[in-house]
Amino acid sequence: MAKVYLFLGNEEYLNKVKIERIIKESVADEYNINYYDMEEKNVSFAVEDAQTAPFLCEEKIVVLRHPKFLTTAKLEIEHDIKGFVKYLNNPSPYTIFIIDASNLKLDNRKEVVKVLLKVAIKEESESLSDVEFVGWVIRQFSQNNLKIGQRAAQTFLSRTGTNLINASNEIDKLLLYCMDKDEVTEEDVINLTTKELEQDIFSFTNAIMEKNKMKAIEVYRDLVATNKFEPVQLLITSSNNLKDCYLVKLLMEQNYKQNQIAESLGVSPGRAYYLMRDARSLDKERAAELIKKFAELDFKIKSGQIESDTGLEFLLFSL
Repeated sequence: MAKVYLFLGNEEYLNKVKIERIIKESVADEYNINYYDMEEKNVSFAVEDAQTAPFLCEEKIVVLRHPKFLTTAKLEIEHDIKGFVKYLNNPSPYTIFIIDASNLKLDNRKEVVKVLLKVAIKEESESLSDVEFVGWVIRQFSQNNLKIGQRAAQTFLSRTGTNLINASNEIDKLLLYCMDKDEVTEEDVINLTTKELEQDIFSFTNAIMEKNKMKAIEVYRDLVATNKFEPVQLLITSSNNLKDCYLVKLLMEQNYKQNQIAESLGVSPGRAYYLMRDARSLDKERAAELIKKFAELDFKIKSGQIESDTGLEFLLFSL
């Protein structure tokens, strides 16, 4: 087994599964597995731990989380980078050192990154496409001796989105609910799963884009009734999402790739992936028109000319 692993990509759940597999396959016991959050601890603590012999065991594991010192981000902690590089060049023979850099864009100009990429076993997990996600959902239930049809799996996707951490939690709920059944039905999915908030926002904005008055009003009332959003929050969030999508559309027309878009917008590669997916079908003229309307309504609300709920409802009924 290798002594240094680096996990990259925007699918945190898949990286988590791979890391857990490495831990399970090692001989380290629970007393010799330690995690360090690099937003709270200096990397020197992890290096010192890695250099310390395991306690009554042949092997130990050290896991770094949120290693933003590998990126261009400004940090509050002044990490001991030289000590870390020194360790990478001569890792401990009894320690498996794991760096979980999920959702981070490494700065390849840094010496520490160059050394890390040279010595580490690199694993990269990207977000699943919708088709891959549906297949993944079906396999998760199959592994637990439960069937789920294609239609029910598609409904699961529409309600939870493709975030695997969120989806895994929803699957656990369905497994518990359907433990005495042979198959998970579409009705089970609708009754048990929590509809993803981002998906609701997307549905709301998309309905406005398509001038689907009834759908927009239905989603709006559902969000407000369940106290997920105040009208003014919904307006701001939808406007910001639309602006991001519009900007991504422009960048894609200039042949920007996913990582370049993520860097330009200051978002994770995962967020960039979904923005690019939505931007492909974006009507730029309609989007520009809506952004202007949102801005005008925002000004009227902030200047006291109209109440937020009344203003947003007027906009929806005018579609």
